[in-house]
Amino acid sequence: MLAAALLDREMHNAQYEPDRIQSPDVQELLGTVTVTENESFTERFEDGEMPAAIDVELEDGTVHHVEKDAFRGHPTDPMDWAELEEKFHPMAANVYGQKRREEIVETIKDLESKTTADLTGLLA
Repeated sequence: MLAAALLDREMHNAQYEPDRIQSPDVQELLGTVTVTENESFTERFEDGEMPAAIDVELEDGTVHHVEKDAFRGHPTDPMDWAELEEKFHPMAANVYGQKRREEIVETIKDLESKTTADLTGLLA
């Protein structure tokens, strides 16, 4: 799914689909990938972090290195409301229409004055 996300330049439901993961372009990219455990990353993961390091070597030998401690939205790097809403709409679009998604967003924004039934009714 990370290979699909890299190729698609987005991370939504489609990148988790088995057909997308099995597609030729994703499989070709995966054929060039080597995954190696970093024991210190494993320990940090077990403590609730999400560390990762990625090295991309280009055909000319240039290496690009990126290291992250967490992803956007992780408790150590939370999203703000606008980012959550921006992510929610494409993630929920295959389940709810635009109007329903907007109702869900508005209900959650005002959840303290709503009942559980208000939200679950929209999600049903």
